[in-house]
Amino acid sequence: MSDAPTTVYQLMPPVDLPAALDRQEIDYLTVQADRLFVIFRKAIINIEIREGTLETTRRIMIDVLDTAPRSAGTEDQLIDKFLEQLETATGTEWRDLSS
Repeated sequence: MSDAPTTVYQLMPPVDLPAALDRQEIDYLTVQADRLFVIFRKAIINIEIREGTLETTRRIMIDVLDTAPRSAGTEDQLIDKFLEQLETATGTEWRDLSS
């Protein structure tokens, strides 16, 4: 498991997260009503909904649970690439609330 810090994001406007992931053909597993495991570039990303539902996500917590031994980039870079792909697909601004 990762020791990287967890990052919290606010989404403006809210996003239907499963639909956005489906449109980008990104694999995911719904673990709970407010939690997903996303497979992205051979990494497992944990997403927990902090405000809203999976279909109306307004605030989320993201961290990388596991990466491939030779994956390119840091965990922060991996999350950045993941968010860039979703921002483009959804037209949603992902504001980092952790800093």
